[in-house]
Order: sequence, then C-alpha cells, then structure tokens
Amino acid sequence: MKKILLTLIVLPCLLAGCAAPGGKQTEPPAADAVCTLRDGRYVCGENDGPAEPYILLFNGRFTVVKDVAVSYQPSGHIRREGNELVLAGSFANEPFCYAFTLTANDTFRFALEKSTLPPGRAGWKDGMVFTPDGNAYAGGTGGANQNSQPDAAQTDLRECFPAYFGLNTENGLDVIVWQMAAEDWRFGLLEHSGTPRTSYDEALTGLKGTSAELMREILSAYGLNENEIYIIPWQNPLSSYIADCFIDGSAAAEAYVQRVRAMLFG
Repeated sequence: MKKILLTLIVLPCLLAGCAAPGGKQTEPPAADAVCTLRDGRYVCGENDGPAEPYILLFNGRFTVVKDVAVSYQPSGHIRREGNELVLAGSFANEPFCYAFTLTANDTFRFALEKSTLPPGRAGWKDGMVFTPDGNAYAGGTGGANQNSQPDAAQTDLRECFPAYFGLNTENGLDVIVWQMAAEDWRFGLLEHSGTPRTSYDEALTGLKGTSAELMREILSAYGLNENEIYIIPWQNPLSSYIADCFIDGSAAAEAYVQRVRAMLFG
C-alpha cells in the first residue's frame, strides 16, 4: 500500500516536470528552438595542433581559413534554414558547400555527408564542433571608413599577414587584386605607388593573397577613407585566367574596379 501511495505522489510530479525534494528543476530545450548565430570567429575545439580550420562569419558572408600558408581561402554566402547552416561558394566555376547543424547557441557541428568540399579537404572530419573563440569579434563593422583600433581577430590577422600591417599611409594604400579563376579572387596590400608596376614586380609576386573578407578586416585597422585606398588589378603571371578588365578596354576596367570596391566596402 505504501508503494502504491508513493507512486501516486511522485508520478504526477515527474509528469509535471517537478524536481525531487532538494533538487533543481530542469527543463529540456524545446525541440523546435532556433539557436542564435552571431557574427564572429569560430574555432574547432577538437584540434590538437594548428588553429586551422577556423571560420569567419560576417554580414551574411563567410571565410573558411583552412591553412594560413596558402593564398586561397574558401568564401561565399551563408544560407540558413532553422538550425541547418550551409556555407556556399564556388571554386574554378564548381560549387562547394560546408554543411553544419546548430546544436546550441553559437555552436555548430560539421556534417560531412551533406557537404561538397572545395580542394584542400584535409583536416575536415564529420562531427567537428565549432564555437566562438571567446573574443569580442564584431567583423570589423563599418569597413575602412571607421577609425577603429584592431580587435582580437585583427591580432590574428597580424600573425597571418604581418606585411599588411604598419604600412605608411601618407599617400594612401594600394589594394592589389588578382584572380586565379573566375570566382577565385585574391587580395594583397602595399603602400600607394604613383607609378604603374609591372606584372613581374617583386613587390607583387611576393604578395600573399587573402580573401575579400579578410582584406576588409585588414583595411579596417587603418581607419582610412575609401578614396585613400586605390584598387590595382593585376594579372598574376602564375594565373592562366585573364580577367575582362585586361581584355575589354577602359570601360570594363572601371567596372571591374567598382566591383572590387563593392566587395571591400559595400
């Protein structure tokens, strides 16, 4: 009889979500709850060695830094439906995507079977979990028109691209842009030169390419106005791709520069 009475008392309490005496009441999250996803730098906590790959999310776009020793870093647009997250781009006219599931606020897990990876898939394993790196990274909001100091993410960029920081800005800066394929854009940074450079200029051939998103971050450290930054298209001698700005005359060249400005400042 005592057992029956105890069951009648405890069972309704459990069904109602009550805690046992002296315990804490806990409620599981709703199955349809949508997790938050803020802009920022996300790192994989399972890495034993280098910090790559890590992911930068900002203003609806992404950059996957898969290896700081290479020029090409996959980038593109962020697509999201509920807690399903897709980072989609293209390389050499071939689409790729990284698929994730948000498992908690600002935490997402890599889904290999749903992903189509670009070249350089080494290091990507199913189930890798990415979380914010703990720094107040805001993506360099405002671009190069903000007089902001470098934040934690830019400190990382200083380590990856030291040659692009501390440049003399008295005459402005030159953003060098080149393409290795139709959608493979790369960017470098030099002090402004009033004279044209040749394709084989050592100052150009020694550049380490960044994505547009990373160059935005680098430029934000300088606090220059947009008109103090010059866009210099470059035909990289190692690239077999020839951009239309080198083929179709001055009108195409101007349109090309404006397109690049939109990528960096838009």
